[in-house]
Amino acid sequence: MITITESGMIFGPFTDQQVYQIEKSDAYINLGEGIKVVEFVYRKNEEKLFFIEAKSSSPMPEGEKFTDYITDIADKFTHSFNLWLTLNLRRRTDTITSDVMEVNMEKQIFRFILVIKGHEKSWLPPIKAALERKMMAEIKIWKHEIIVLNDTQAKERGLIRE
Repeated sequence: MITITESGMIFGPFTDQQVYQIEKSDAYINLGEGIKVVEFVYRKNEEKLFFIEAKSSSPMPEGEKFTDYITDIADKFTHSFNLWLTLNLRRRTDTITSDVMEVNMEKQIFRFILVIKGHEKSWLPPIKAALERKMMAEIKIWKHEIIVLNDTQAKERGLIRE
């Protein structure tokens, strides 16, 4: 069992087979600058693969800082999915568990999850809406799902622990 500490939260515990720490992976590190990735990829079950990004805060939903924040997170989700897909298609190689790689692409649900520590529940919908607008093409093409949670909601879903 492993846990992942990020942005003041402890994710897990997960089995080693359920998680790919993409941010620490050779595949990511070897790409060099210009590529952004999420903290980790988590295979919840046979049909759900989560790309999880953790943040300790977010700017108010107005202005350039918010736009940059949304662009950064959308890039992380998109780049992470693309890197995972190149590994799945064997265009790149890395040490990655079969649970995270061997998926049924017809039935697989890809969820991009942003967890923001200490955020009020009422602050989350504008962030989710902005991410959905920014990633509209990816959502339409791949049927991705965007989920934005605070740490309390993430605990309720079993993603983080006390």
